[in-house]
Amino acid sequence: MAPLKKLKMKNLWRHALPLLVLAALLSGCGEKETRKITVFSTRQESLIRPALDAFARKHGVQIECVCEDAGALLIKIVAEGATSRADVFLATDVGDLCAASQHGVLKPLASESLEGSIPAHLRDPGNEWFAISKRARVIAYNNEKIKPEFLASYADLADPKWKGRLLLPAARTEGNPSMVALLIADHGEARTETILKGWLANLAAAGFADGAALLQALVAGQGDVGIVDSSDFLRFMEKVPDAPLAIFWPDQNGGGACVNICGAGITRFAHNEADAVALIEWLATSEGQRIFADTNNELTASANILYSHMPKTSNTPLAQAGENQKQALILMDRAGYK
Repeated sequence: MAPLKKLKMKNLWRHALPLLVLAALLSGCGEKETRKITVFSTRQESLIRPALDAFARKHGVQIECVCEDAGALLIKIVAEGATSRADVFLATDVGDLCAASQHGVLKPLASESLEGSIPAHLRDPGNEWFAISKRARVIAYNNEKIKPEFLASYADLADPKWKGRLLLPAARTEGNPSMVALLIADHGEARTETILKGWLANLAAAGFADGAALLQALVAGQGDVGIVDSSDFLRFMEKVPDAPLAIFWPDQNGGGACVNICGAGITRFAHNEADAVALIEWLATSEGQRIFADTNNELTASANILYSHMPKTSNTPLAQAGENQKQALILMDRAGYK
């Protein structure tokens, strides 16, 4: 009996083995390779993750984030070249987006949907980057000391009437050189330098490292007015709703308030370009815009989303912030802005 059992088992395996191999092959064919996008971002992950996760769920894509300052990210992408993991470069300052273009990090993105939704002044002339959200540079003021009718423009803050009352961000804080670069675009170098010197003559304290610190100083009475991002003001008021602060949108009788953006582009050596393009296009849709902008206390960038009673913002092409960035830094140094 024993030899018979062995013979039967041998025959059984002879017939079963091809079926097991076939099953394994069929099983492997049914598995889809996970698609992945890697986003190099200058914005902290918690502020972009809600929008990225919403896209990932819709499209079945895994999204990895590498978050550092712009200089470190650009150096990494340039140094690694074709081996870089970066598919998307996402930055919170137009100056950094322009630097990415100037260093050959980004490639043109041909997209009818993006060109149709993002206004020309909020994107690169060669379509290497597009705005996702925007924020304005506004004048914050202590409303227990100042009435809004006393405020007018950025240039007006250089008037001696504000001596010892003005607070400013430190010269090299994110977005500040870009604001000065846009002032150069609007007023020319000579006028911008005059404005900077007037601001510095009116300072009540040294420049602040971030908007929250400047706003806290206004509450504490260290100054009466200051220049901050609208997003910083909204975040501050969420935490301190009883603060005696308000904002004024400057230059409403002129070109409108300066804006900066959070924007994105495709890296030159993107490994998953198709999904990377789809991500940026989705971020410009109504759904993507609202998730991204709301998470960051910013304004939507799409021309397809209109706000009621929206103050005027500047239509100066933001690419000029990149073109004038070097000169802005020179003017700030020459004026003694630290």
